[in-house]
Amino acid sequence: MLSRRYTDAAITWIKGVPKGKPFFMYLAHRDPHLPNTMSAPFLGKSAGGLYGDVIEALDWTVGELMQALKDIGADQNTLVLFTSDNGPVIAPQGPGSAGPLYGGKGSCQEGGIRVPALVRWPARLPGGRAVAEPVSTMDLFPTLLALAGGTLPTDRKYDGMDVSRLLTGEISRLSGPGIDGGREIVFWYERNPVAIRSGKWKWLRAGFWNPVPALYDLEADPGEANDLGKTRLDLAQQLNTRIDQLVFGGS
Repeated sequence: MLSRRYTDAAITWIKGVPKGKPFFMYLAHRDPHLPNTMSAPFLGKSAGGLYGDVIEALDWTVGELMQALKDIGADQNTLVLFTSDNGPVIAPQGPGSAGPLYGGKGSCQEGGIRVPALVRWPARLPGGRAVAEPVSTMDLFPTLLALAGGTLPTDRKYDGMDVSRLLTGEISRLSGPGIDGGREIVFWYERNPVAIRSGKWKWLRAGFWNPVPALYDLEADPGEANDLGKTRLDLAQQLNTRIDQLVFGGS
């Protein structure tokens, strides 16, 4: 079971860290990428077939890692982040499901880009909260650096932003130049900027998953079922222009 081998190696490394010394670990499992394989004790355990067995095994690895942190007395003062780089591979290419969201891996629909993110740091962050504000994996570097007490070098630009105050509970919303004073996020497919999120609004250019351009209100319609592009043509044009301003303006 490959996820067990990854986890065993991670635990061995964690337990070799000198007591009290800060450490950083990035653990990127191969699973549940296709092809899926599984062995005992998880083979046939889930109601979701082989893919479900793989997910259950990954869930188990998280518990093993948390126990390892507890064993070395670091579970309360270690920031643990669990997230994914993209949505699931859905039918007909794969067995995954994005639930009520449309699209999957490789698309800029919500099913391809909206992923879970769990953050735990009992010594510093309040638990038991859900943060609805959209953030990006590009935010991880500046955010983790800020939480560690570091500062960003000033000799380059960064695509992400520090969202640590969302995690600490100091703020509940990010401010920016977007619609309604929110932030803006541009989404790419390969080398092409194909979508933008601005506040609650999302504009998609025509592409692989969306044969025609579309505008969605994600607060009212997270499943992207109701295209408002024709009724809000002014907003659609504004967001389409904004993509080029952000990309070609270098911001």
